[in-house]
Parts: sequence; C-alpha cells; structure tokens
Amino acid sequence: FGLRKDELDMLYTAYYQNPIEENGTINVNLYLALNQATSSPIANIIFQFFDKGKVNRLTFNDYLISIWNFITLKEIDMISFIWSLFDTNQHGMMEVEEITMMIDFIWGFKEDPERTEKYELLKLSFDKKVCLNEVVLLYRYNKSLFQPVFDLQEQLKLNTCTNFFWKRLIKRRYKMFHPGRKKSDGAH
Repeated sequence: FGLRKDELDMLYTAYYQNPIEENGTINVNLYLALNQATSSPIANIIFQFFDKGKVNRLTFNDYLISIWNFITLKEIDMISFIWSLFDTNQHGMMEVEEITMMIDFIWGFKEDPERTEKYELLKLSFDKKVCLNEVVLLYRYNKSLFQPVFDLQEQLKLNTCTNFFWKRLIKRRYKMFHPGRKKSDGAH
C-alpha cells in the first residue's frame, strides 16, 4: 500500500477503537452501525467483498485492505469498483437486471422517489445492456447517481482518521496507480 509505520499505527489504533471479538476480529454490521454507515445496503456489499473468510467479520488485515481501498478511491475509480461488484459475469456489460440491483443496493430497496428517478434515468439512457463507460458518462452529467456511495466513503473517512491523513493517502494512491494522469481526471 505504501503506508508508513506511523500511518499503519494510526489505522491499527482506529481498528482497536471498535469492539473486538474474542478472535481479534470486528463484526461488520456492528462496525457499520458504530460509524453511522448502515443507511445504504451497499455498505454491506462492499465490506463483504473484503471479508476473505466470508464470516461477516474483519481481521485487521481485511480492515486495512478494505478501508484503504474504499476510502482512497476517487470518483471514476469508485464507480468502476462498484460496477465490478454487480457485473456478475465480469464481461464489462451489465444487463438491466444487474443495473437494477446496483441501483437498489446503492439507494436502498425502499420505494423512494430519488431511487426511482436514478433507476428511470439509467433505464431510459440505455438499451438492454450497459457498459461501464456509458455509466461513467451518465455520472458526469448526473453526479448524484452514486451519491450514497460517496456519502458512505466520507462518513468512514471522518470516523477513521483525520481528513489530512486521508488526503495524503489519496494523493499517494493516485500517484501509484495513475502515473502521469492529471489530478482533474476523476478527482473526488
């Protein structure tokens, strides 16, 4: 990850500020509840992705990987990550059902005018299949499409370490994974 020892120590301290189970893990649901991050079902999907043992518990390593990956993603990279969670066949195209599922998990399953609006926007914008580039383009014209994901990211950022800490790591990650790319290309 390119973390310095002091940065790793800060994340270690943040991890142990959570209720720790006897086996040294944290319960994902409790972690999300303590961080006021349970309003969107997408939070569970994201942390299940990083839960290697698939037991709804995060070891420190799982926590470190998940929190670093999720918080340091910029806009376009985040959309690509969320896309990958729902592109079930990993062909780079999503069927209407997969898009519907993605919107449901991002916006929640309850009937909500905003959720319905986002779903209709996607449905009207595309035929039967959608590629990631089309969703990114649509996002550029409708920034609220993924807003619950960015709200979750911000909430976890504020509850984990300082804003300065995360800005430094975001900048470092961006340089590592996007050498030569301008900051304006997907900065969040």
